[in-house]
Parts: sequence; C-alpha cells; structure tokens
Amino acid sequence: MEKVIVHFNPQLQDYSHAMRAYMTRSKSYWVGLAVVPMSCAIFLVVSYMNILAIESFDRSLINWLVIILLLAESSPWWTSWLVARNTSKNRFATLPATYEIDNERLIIAHSEAESKYSWSVFSKAFEDKEYFLLTYSTNKSAVQFIPKRAFISAEQEK
Repeated sequence: MEKVIVHFNPQLQDYSHAMRAYMTRSKSYWVGLAVVPMSCAIFLVVSYMNILAIESFDRSLINWLVIILLLAESSPWWTSWLVARNTSKNRFATLPATYEIDNERLIIAHSEAESKYSWSVFSKAFEDKEYFLLTYSTNKSAVQFIPKRAFISAEQEK
C-alpha cells in the first residue's frame, strides 16, 4: 500500500456521528436492545400478577423501569451528544488535521501536535457510510475515525 495523505477539518458532529456509528455496531448494544425490553416485559407480567394478588402496589416501580428502558435504548444518541459536548471544550479537536496512512502506521498531525500510531494499537477496523472507524486495543470504548469525505476519490479510500 502506498502512503495516503488526507486533509480535513473535523467538525463536532463528526465526533458524535462516529461515536453513534461505533456504538450501534457493537454487539453489546444489540444484545442490550433485545435483553432490556424482554426483562422489562417479564417484570411487568410478574408485577401485574402481583397487583392482582396484593392490594397496594407501588406504581413508581413501573415508572422507574420505563425510565431505565428509555435510557438503555437511547444510549448511542445521548452518549454521542456528550462526546460532542466534551469535544467542544477541546480547542485541538476541530483544528484542520492531516492523516498519513501507510502499511506501518497512522500519523495524525495538526498545527499543535502530531500522533503516531502503529497498526497494532488498533484491534478492529470497520466502516459505515460516512466514516472509517478504528477501535483501540487497550480501550475498547475509544475509537479513532477518519471521515470518508477527507478522501479525494474512491480509489484513494481503498
């Protein structure tokens, strides 16, 4: 692979969209998407059976269950919002960046700093319609993204 150099200006929405793409791609999100509603349904059925048997039932339990369900199911959206919010406080995050990509490493540089990553630092790579995403080996919840719009052509993307 020849060296590919791309330039782009990261936007705050890049951080939130990349995080949402990463989270909705993770297996744990989809397992949670199935398990949480099933657990809630079982709890509601058991609670309803107890309501019939017990005269005084605290309905606030069901309210809390609904809140927990909504939080769990919407986590990619509120997490991506938090990422964008925290990123907005970092003046380096939206500086124009240059990415150098070759067989040995990924180099990310901007006017204030330069980072060099060996490919062994990343455990997985995947893409969605807008980004290439790289998951770090040491921190599975951290992700490095490269927007596809940064590439001049489809040939350069490959």
